This record gives sequence, C-alpha cells and structure tokens, in this order.
Amino acid sequence: MIETTDRQHSIDNLQDTLLMAVERCVKESRHEDAQSIIEEYVLDYDELDDPVDYLFLTDLTTHD
Repeated sequence: MIETTDRQHSIDNLQDTLLMAVERCVKESRHEDAQSIIEEYVLDYDELDDPVDYLFLTDLTTHD
C-alpha cells in the first residue's frame, strides 16, 4: 500500500469534494453554480509557473 502525504491527501480530498459539488449542481440544473465552482477552483495550467505548486499553510493544530 502506498502512503500519501498529508499535503497530497488534502489535494485529493479537495478535488473529490469539488467534483461532487459540480456534479450535484449539474444534476439539479444549477449550471451557473457549477460554472462558478469550476472558474473559482480549477487551475489553468497554462498560466502557472509550476502546475504542482500549491500554497499550503502550516497546520497549527499539530504543532506545539
């Protein structure tokens, strides 16, 4: 079994959550809401310097 880092787990979780939200909006004919989610959260890889570069803040709940 391959273990993922907390960072990768967070990215995967965000992707899954946003996909479910978009699918729900489409199913409910809320196309403008679905488009808003896509425009707000989907990355335009052509405009990024490094498409794997995400901003992650330090998790203050796990550090003393």
